Amino acid sequence: MKKFLAACAALFVFATASAQSLPAPTIAARSWLLLDANSGQILGSHSPDMRIEPASLTKIMTAYMTLEAVRAGRLRMNQRIVMTEEAASRPPSKLGIVPGTGITLQQALSAILTRSAN
Repeated sequence: MKKFLAACAALFVFATASAQSLPAPTIAARSWLLLDANSGQILGSHSPDMRIEPASLTKIMTAYMTLEAVRAGRLRMNQRIVMTEEAASRPPSKLGIVPGTGITLQQALSAILTRSAN
Protein backbone atom coordinates (compact mmCIF):
# COMPACT_ATOMS: atom_id res chain seq x y z
CA MET A 1 0.00 0.00 0.00
CA LYS A 2 2.87 2.38 0.83
CA LYS A 3 4.45 1.75 -2.58
CA PHE A 4 1.12 2.45 -4.27
CA LEU A 5 0.71 5.76 -2.40
CA ALA A 6 4.31 6.73 -3.18
CA ALA A 7 3.72 5.96 -6.87
CA CYS A 8 0.52 8.05 -6.88
CA ALA A 9 2.31 10.95 -5.19
CA ALA A 10 5.17 10.76 -7.70
CA LEU A 11 2.71 10.67 -10.60
CA PHE A 12 0.85 13.69 -9.18
CA VAL A 13 4.09 15.68 -8.78
CA PHE A 14 5.16 14.77 -12.33
CA ALA A 15 1.76 15.66 -13.79
CA THR A 16 1.69 18.98 -11.91
CA ALA A 17 5.21 19.88 -13.01
CA SER A 18 4.42 18.94 -16.61
CA ALA A 19 1.24 21.02 -16.65
CA GLN A 20 3.05 24.07 -15.30
CA SER A 21 5.78 23.89 -17.93
CA LEU A 22 3.43 24.09 -20.91
CA PRO A 23 3.92 27.17 -23.11
CA ALA A 24 1.17 29.76 -23.31
CA PRO A 25 -1.28 29.10 -26.15
CA THR A 26 -1.24 31.18 -29.31
CA ILE A 27 -4.39 33.28 -29.30
CA ALA A 28 -5.33 35.77 -32.01
CA ALA A 29 -6.16 38.63 -29.63
CA ARG A 30 -4.42 41.88 -28.71
CA SER A 31 -4.96 41.18 -25.02
CA TRP A 32 -6.16 38.20 -22.97
CA LEU A 33 -6.06 36.75 -19.49
CA LEU A 34 -6.88 33.26 -18.21
CA LEU A 35 -7.85 33.14 -14.53
CA ASP A 36 -8.56 30.18 -12.26
CA ALA A 37 -11.93 31.26 -10.83
CA ASN A 38 -11.52 29.07 -7.74
CA SER A 39 -8.09 30.26 -6.63
CA GLY A 40 -7.87 33.66 -8.33
CA GLN A 41 -4.51 32.62 -9.79
CA ILE A 42 -3.64 34.00 -13.23
CA LEU A 43 -2.80 30.99 -15.40
CA GLY A 44 -1.68 32.90 -18.46
CA SER A 45 -1.93 36.29 -20.12
CA HIS A 46 -0.79 38.51 -22.95
CA SER A 47 -0.82 42.31 -22.50
CA PRO A 48 -3.42 42.04 -19.71
CA ASP A 49 -3.25 45.77 -18.85
CA MET A 50 -3.92 46.96 -22.40
CA ARG A 51 -6.98 49.23 -22.51
CA ILE A 52 -9.42 48.04 -25.15
CA GLU A 53 -13.16 48.44 -25.63
CA PRO A 54 -15.29 45.56 -24.38
CA ALA A 55 -16.24 43.01 -26.98
CA SER A 56 -19.81 42.60 -28.15
CA LEU A 57 -20.19 39.41 -26.11
CA THR A 58 -19.30 41.37 -22.96
CA LYS A 59 -21.98 43.93 -23.80
CA ILE A 60 -24.56 41.24 -24.50
CA MET A 61 -23.81 39.44 -21.22
CA THR A 62 -24.00 42.75 -19.32
CA ALA A 63 -27.43 43.41 -20.83
CA TYR A 64 -28.53 39.83 -20.13
CA MET A 65 -27.45 39.91 -16.47
CA THR A 66 -29.06 43.34 -16.01
CA LEU A 67 -32.35 42.16 -17.50
CA GLU A 68 -32.23 39.06 -15.27
CA ALA A 69 -31.83 41.35 -12.23
CA VAL A 70 -34.81 43.41 -13.41
CA ARG A 71 -36.88 40.25 -13.89
CA ALA A 72 -35.93 39.08 -10.38
CA GLY A 73 -36.88 42.46 -8.90
CA ARG A 74 -33.35 43.43 -7.80
CA LEU A 75 -33.27 46.37 -10.25
CA ARG A 76 -35.86 48.62 -11.92
CA MET A 77 -35.67 50.03 -15.45
CA ASN A 78 -36.40 53.56 -14.15
CA GLN A 79 -33.70 53.26 -11.46
CA ARG A 80 -31.01 55.94 -11.76
CA ILE A 81 -27.36 54.99 -12.09
CA VAL A 82 -25.08 57.73 -10.76
CA MET A 83 -21.63 58.14 -12.32
CA THR A 84 -18.90 57.98 -9.66
CA GLU A 85 -15.46 59.61 -9.85
CA GLU A 86 -13.87 56.15 -10.08
CA ALA A 87 -16.11 55.05 -12.95
CA ALA A 88 -15.51 58.34 -14.80
CA SER A 89 -11.73 57.84 -14.52
CA ARG A 90 -11.91 54.54 -16.44
CA PRO A 91 -11.99 55.17 -20.18
CA PRO A 92 -13.41 54.62 -22.67
CA SER A 93 -16.71 56.32 -21.88
CA LYS A 94 -18.58 57.63 -24.89
CA LEU A 95 -21.69 58.81 -23.07
CA GLY A 96 -20.13 61.93 -21.56
CA ILE A 97 -21.76 61.49 -18.16
CA VAL A 98 -20.32 63.85 -15.55
CA PRO A 99 -19.49 62.38 -12.11
CA GLY A 100 -22.38 62.96 -9.71
CA THR A 101 -24.97 62.87 -12.50
CA GLY A 102 -26.61 59.82 -13.93
CA ILE A 103 -28.96 58.08 -16.30
CA THR A 104 -31.69 55.50 -15.88
CA LEU A 105 -31.00 51.81 -16.22
CA GLN A 106 -33.13 51.81 -19.37
CA GLN A 107 -30.98 54.58 -20.89
CA ALA A 108 -27.81 52.67 -19.98
CA LEU A 109 -29.07 49.47 -21.62
CA SER A 110 -30.12 51.40 -24.70
CA ALA A 111 -26.62 52.91 -24.91
CA ILE A 112 -24.97 49.49 -24.60
CA LEU A 113 -27.16 47.96 -27.30
CA THR A 114 -26.87 50.97 -29.62
CA ARG A 115 -23.08 50.96 -29.31
CA SER A 116 -23.03 47.21 -30.03
CA ALA A 117 -24.91 47.73 -33.28
CA ASN A 118 -22.48 50.40 -34.53
